[in-house]
Amino acid sequence: MKSVYYHLGGPKMKLALVSDIHERNMKKVTGILRENDPDIICVAGDIMHKMHHDRLTQGVLDTFRAFADTADTYFSLGNHEKELGERSLAQISKTGTKVLDNRWVSLGEHVFLGGMSSTGYENPDGIRRPHFSDFLDSFTSLSGYRILMCHHPEYYEWYPIIKSADLVLSGHAHGGQWRFFGRGVYAPGQGLWPKYTKGVYDGRLVVSAGCSNSTTPVPRLFNPSEVVFVSLDEQNPLVKT
Repeated sequence: MKSVYYHLGGPKMKLALVSDIHERNMKKVTGILRENDPDIICVAGDIMHKMHHDRLTQGVLDTFRAFADTADTYFSLGNHEKELGERSLAQISKTGTKVLDNRWVSLGEHVFLGGMSSTGYENPDGIRRPHFSDFLDSFTSLSGYRILMCHHPEYYEWYPIIKSADLVLSGHAHGGQWRFFGRGVYAPGQGLWPKYTKGVYDGRLVVSAGCSNSTTPVPRLFNPSEVVFVSLDEQNPLVKT
């Protein structure tokens, strides 16, 4: 597993992006986080491997607790957590982790962190809209620097309002599973030769290749798992190190 570092412009802070653990490599990820000492940890979905129908494993809760003991930790729901209910979300909160289920918090003066959840659709008025529509309208209207955890990088294209955020943190694509000549081969939601698999796009969308392999027995090829660290600084251009 690699530690990957990006430097972007923004309010001075160092954040960790953790995505797609799928209940594997949890101690290894915790060790990497402690070595790098981020200001905040952003868990952008799929810490679980299978949807347990509103039941959390002890390993997941222990991992959240270890993260929260390392730095302020925030969690947004991925597709593997979309069945979690209030009881499970309350259990996560008791670990010291802040759950951002289509909500946002202030990180300081004019700096905001929001979390979009992988959920279905609502159509009370006959119009098919994602559950996070009202949240996105509220979040993107905030005046300041807005960091959005959005598990699905393809949403960046599907919902153009997301591009109003200053920084978007995603996963889900698993780096494209196999990578050739710097490109991933396949990603859920994007299909073959996906556009968003890992790295920085448009200077604002950061996509993690994920912390594990969830598609056993299909291996990752030329595509190591990773924990991503993003250093923000008003003086920094977009630089990958």
